[in-house]
Amino acid sequence: MYENMFRVDRNSHESLQKQIRRQIAIAIINRQLPLHQPLPSIRKLAGELNVSINTLALAYEALKQDGFICSRDRSGFLSIRIYIRNTVRQKNTLT
Repeated sequence: MYENMFRVDRNSHESLQKQIRRQIAIAIINRQLPLHQPLPSIRKLAGELNVSINTLALAYEALKQDGFICSRDRSGFLSIRIYIRNTVRQKNTLT
């Protein structure tokens, strides 16, 4: 499902973790991922992207620290960031 939304480039100078973090953050900013809806589990998305679980867990943790997602017991990770102002400025900090 998400393999078409997120892609990793193994030849990029950018780490896999950073690529995933950036793409998920932009998807939340652009409202491609609905707010307050569960994100794919770490294990599932790692499998779809063919990356290690640790790589994806670190990307999710960075997104959590940045305020894009939150974790809830037994519910996984949810997108929570609401962008009303400064969307362009915040988008530019992800590149």
